[in-house]
Amino acid sequence: MLVPPMEQFLTHFTVNAVSRGFMGAAVYLIIPNSIVGTLIMNGVAVTSSNYSAIGSSGYS
Repeated sequence: MLVPPMEQFLTHFTVNAVSRGFMGAAVYLIIPNSIVGTLIMNGVAVTSSNYSAIGSSGYS
């Protein structure tokens, strides 16, 4: 798990995932609740139903 400090947060990231012997690769993102429903991945909006709130942290 990679968790950069807030000072290094960016608006765009490139993620390279290579599946070797596994059924597939996955990317799990923790984002502020305020941007749920606005995230774009591979040119497609990630629907808010893909997220669940993490307690009262303000993140999903």
